[in-house]
Amino acid sequence: MRIKLLKFIGIADAKGREIDASALVTVLAECFLVPAYALQSYLRWTDIDQTTAKAEIAYNNTKVSGIFYFNEAGEFVRFVSDDRYYTEKGREYKKMRWSVYADHYITRQGVRFPSLVKAVWHTSWGDYEYFRGKINNIIFS
Repeated sequence: MRIKLLKFIGIADAKGREIDASALVTVLAECFLVPAYALQSYLRWTDIDQTTAKAEIAYNNTKVSGIFYFNEAGEFVRFVSDDRYYTEKGREYKKMRWSVYADHYITRQGVRFPSLVKAVWHTSWGDYEYFRGKINNIIFS
């Protein structure tokens, strides 16, 4: 994971199994943005109940999982995983509960999708929402 300020100033350059696992959890969580991705052969799905399913993804000896929650309309509303790593200033990595929330569904070009997405770390000192994004439109090409 390489982070640069203004594309020039290096802020972080992290590598290793913790980064690989965290990236894979992010890919898994983003299935709801590209629903066809959820059908890939390297994803394994297990029903928990009518509105909850567990998904596992494995790639290059890294395996992670998470729980997907859906509302009664079948819309994705939350993803939770305990397989993502958290660090402060790149020091020690530790697994920490991480969630993605989706809300405010809209329809564009006949496709219904969440227009509000947020990502939250569930820390011992409380929830830390570090990302909030708004999706206004989608374009099919």
